[in-house]
Amino acid sequence: RILSASVSGLWNDMEKIRSLIEKYLQVIKYFIISCGTAVIELCIGLLLINLLHLSEVVSNTAGILIGSAIHYVCVTKKVFNRSVDIRTVVIYISTFLLGMFIQNGVVWGVCRLLDGVVGKSIGYTVSKVASLAVSFFVLYGVRKFLYAKVTPRNNKDNK
Repeated sequence: RILSASVSGLWNDMEKIRSLIEKYLQVIKYFIISCGTAVIELCIGLLLINLLHLSEVVSNTAGILIGSAIHYVCVTKKVFNRSVDIRTVVIYISTFLLGMFIQNGVVWGVCRLLDGVVGKSIGYTVSKVASLAVSFFVLYGVRKFLYAKVTPRNNKDNK
């Protein structure tokens, strides 16, 4: 009887988790894709800082440009279920510029705060993580709103 109650309780908990995942699947997908491209951006930034001795902002911008091209295709198709077309390109590029401004501002500010406190690579990494956190929430909300207003969904049911 105790085992039956435990299994029943576990099953109910799993159903609640499944329901939450279904409810937030779009933002979960966006988060996973964003994390993957963030790793790409961070690696590019660190390589440029350490190998070419470029500034944090220049290195960050190069990483953002490459990561964003990958991010655009993935989130447009897999998260927002839209076609890669001129409308989605315009939305993405306009919000990309907002995101790059946010990220570079945070990177610059945090690197200045940490200058002399930690090494350049550590300072850049901390600032990059902070910049990604801020831009993630801003850009997800803006893109979700704009895609919903401007572009039709593909035929697949993808919430």
